[in-house]
Amino acid sequence: MSSPQQFTIGTRRSALARVQTDLVAASLKTHYPSLEISIHAMDPLGDRDKTTALYKLSDQLTHGSPSISGAAAAKSVWTGEFEELLAAKKLHAIVHSLKDMATSSPEGLILGAVLERADPRDALCLPEGHSLGRGNAQSLLKKLGPGAIVGTSSLRRIAQLRRGYPQLRFEVARGNVPTRLRKLDEPESFEGGVKYAALILAAAGLIRLDLGDRIDAYLSGEEEHGGMLYAVGQGAIGIQVREDDAETRAMLEKINHSATWLAIHAERALLRALEGGCSVPIGVEASWKGTVLVLRAVVVSVDGQNSVEVEEEAEVTTVPQAELLGMKIAGFLVDNGASGILDAINEERRKEREEEEAKFVEEPAQEGAQAA
Repeated sequence: MSSPQQFTIGTRRSALARVQTDLVAASLKTHYPSLEISIHAMDPLGDRDKTTALYKLSDQLTHGSPSISGAAAAKSVWTGEFEELLAAKKLHAIVHSLKDMATSSPEGLILGAVLERADPRDALCLPEGHSLGRGNAQSLLKKLGPGAIVGTSSLRRIAQLRRGYPQLRFEVARGNVPTRLRKLDEPESFEGGVKYAALILAAAGLIRLDLGDRIDAYLSGEEEHGGMLYAVGQGAIGIQVREDDAETRAMLEKINHSATWLAIHAERALLRALEGGCSVPIGVEASWKGTVLVLRAVVVSVDGQNSVEVEEEAEVTTVPQAELLGMKIAGFLVDNGASGILDAINEERRKEREEEEAKFVEEPAQEGAQAA
């Protein structure tokens, strides 16, 4: 391991990941000016495969591995390879978009700190030069005609939009943020390009990349703002470390943002209780009234026909209090039908996987018969 004056951070290669890592590095340098920081960047599975929908990538990781939960696999497409390096002491820390980080880390690894949360909302982006106006998400979404294609790989976004805007269609939109915007603006530049009427992207990512001018409307839980709750941890930058690395943990305490830390622990406790990853339709909204945390959550069926929603608040000044609030909300959701929604999603996935396997087995058999 390198000397205490050297610090190695792991991150994805994307421009957004590097911007976020630079924010962490700058925060550390404020408190430790002599610290020599190096960045180890690479492309995890979620970046190498830019065509498969995220929920299908996570299914590939869980299938045949009963020890890997659906939630953990959904996140491992982004984090798993970095976590192996961290556990091997080849990194001091990993910088994550927190929404991409599983609620339970591998043994020996923990969430060490978070920076202050940026705008956690989703954003509606329309093609450059459109004439639909800006500002009101509900109005813009209604103006998109029957069959208009919205680009997103998130079941959470799809389910919530189907609930309020059944006229829309959805197609996978993968790639880094600038690439997705190019797909929106110049579909003819991509082989088999889909003509998207709109994209749904995280507002924080657009703003951090100086692309905030591409936001035509912000989405939030209010009906007039599209009725869209965001992903657990969205807008927050998480820093993962080894549990036994006391020196690094102490350093990170200097840059940890308390209000964000408490809010994300409530959200992640909720998600962990429901055993959901980024590939299931669970949305949240968190806000503060002094030291009172107000947490809203929703679970929506993929077809948008069924949903369970709740809002609770509690005095929260410690992590145990935050997690208690999250678990209380999870209990309400389960008691009021969320388990049935999530079970139906998992059953549908199981059937899709069996169909894919049957197709895979059938095709080689046919090839063998032709060769004979």
